Amino acid sequence: MSKPIVIEYNKPPTSNIESLRRKIARNYNRFNIRKFAASIAIYFINYFYLLLSGSPISAERAFIMSTICSTRNYFRQRN
Repeated sequence: MSKPIVIEYNKPPTSNIESLRRKIARNYNRFNIRKFAASIAIYFINYFYLLLSGSPISAERAFIMSTICSTRNYFRQRN
């Protein structure tokens, strides 16, 4: 078993990665990491398919905008 990550909040962050780790630790209960990872994976798989199929740039832009909107709605659900 790996040791849990202990973050000391009294010390100032020494790097950007440490600052990012603190933000994630503070918001861990607020954001579901699994939902975030799943939405990113689905986005890249579908975008790769669009590139392979040779779709026009307008379709790729529409896909990106609809993905952003659907991901936002997906995160608003608290289940």
